[in-house]
Amino acid sequence: MTLKAFEDILFLSTIKNRRQRDFSPDDQHINVKAIMKIVRFQLLALFFLSITSYAQDECVRGEPEPIIDDEKSVSSYFATVGKEGELEENFVLSNGQGVKIRQYGCAHFGLAYQFHLAGVNNPEKVRLLKATMASIAKVSGSFTPSISDAISQLKEGEDIPEEITLMEGYEMLYLSRENTSDGELFVVQYDVAL
Repeated sequence: MTLKAFEDILFLSTIKNRRQRDFSPDDQHINVKAIMKIVRFQLLALFFLSITSYAQDECVRGEPEPIIDDEKSVSSYFATVGKEGELEENFVLSNGQGVKIRQYGCAHFGLAYQFHLAGVNNPEKVRLLKATMASIAKVSGSFTPSISDAISQLKEGEDIPEEITLMEGYEMLYLSRENTSDGELFVVQYDVAL
């Protein structure tokens, strides 16, 4: 229930109370009962409003903000806000690489970077992965440069396992990959406890 809806309820109940008072001036005990019902209803509405606003503000992370600093530095940019404060940004880098960044979490802050690398042989995967994360770091702020630095520690020419943990502890960084019809889907997932 929004504050506007609550104000509307108060206004309508006040009008109803005035009408009852105008039509039955001699019957004060009925007006007192009507007023008590209205006051109880208003108190319940106020209580419900306070509970719902508390539930919305309960998330430690707060409202998500876009990771991409300048939408003009990428093409086909669009962002959607999902349930529970999730934010998903989709865009295309200058090299034509499509990327999705998803923010999630409440008592922790999570970022998931997703992109496909199609038709790439094993020795080239690490180089392209590093280049893609470096390109994302150039157009975004916040945590992306440190994530890109962690990815840059992978050795070129080596095969990337299906899942690997690059950082553990207060900050976690995972890399996973899976085969899809569009090529290999890489997911770089960053998570930090708040």
